[in-house]
Amino acid sequence: KGQRSRTIIKVSEEQMRHAVRVRIGEDFDGLAKIQMRVSKRNENKQHCRIKVNQIDETLKNSLNDYFKTLFQYRESCTLLMDVSKISERMPNFGIVNEIFLVGKSTVELKDLERFLTQLPNLDTLSIFPIIKGDFSDTSKILKAQNVFINGAFGMNILKNFTGRNIKLQNVDVVEAELLEILRKWMKNEAFQNLETIIITNNLDMKPIKIELVFDHLPTKITKGPEYFTYDARESDGKRASVRVFEECVFFVAWN
Repeated sequence: KGQRSRTIIKVSEEQMRHAVRVRIGEDFDGLAKIQMRVSKRNENKQHCRIKVNQIDETLKNSLNDYFKTLFQYRESCTLLMDVSKISERMPNFGIVNEIFLVGKSTVELKDLERFLTQLPNLDTLSIFPIIKGDFSDTSKILKAQNVFINGAFGMNILKNFTGRNIKLQNVDVVEAELLEILRKWMKNEAFQNLETIIITNNLDMKPIKIELVFDHLPTKITKGPEYFTYDARESDGKRASVRVFEECVFFVAWN
């Protein structure tokens, strides 16, 4: 902890010339091209690059077994993966507490849910591609304490969120739902663990109407043009600062 991550092995799909047959783990036996790459900025930073024709399930499982044998990691780790590589037969990645899902393709929610089922220690989940599917309040996304989501059903996630920090991008903000979330936090009826909310509105939708939020809040607040500070929640003394603009919302809870 406290150290930056560093790439030591990178696997990519490419059409190759002059490939050789390699064996990785117990199952993978195929053509690959292996190179040692040196950083242009720092010659002390090097990584191994493995090029293959296709990253299939056999290769993923073999690489995962090889990495676990090579590094013998016992502590939790971070997983960075393209969503196009999510499949029914995924390797057991071990103790993963932080996931970054990237890529240009969309991801089906049912495939994402099946993948997240394999990760019981998940703490931080960041999903950059658009998610397609019907969200429910039993979603595995809600198991994470820190969530970043890009897509339309962000408000449904927020209404059911029980974690600490959530960032939603390109969301169709509904002022009445946002107001209800703030009210429940103030009355300590829900969102007891909530620390921060960052919401970016979908620019294709109408701007957020600030007055629909601020004009209907309880009286224990200090108002400004676009923000308020809630004096103190009686149950535990926590305070909250909120700023609302036409295109975004910020919420921070503090003592």
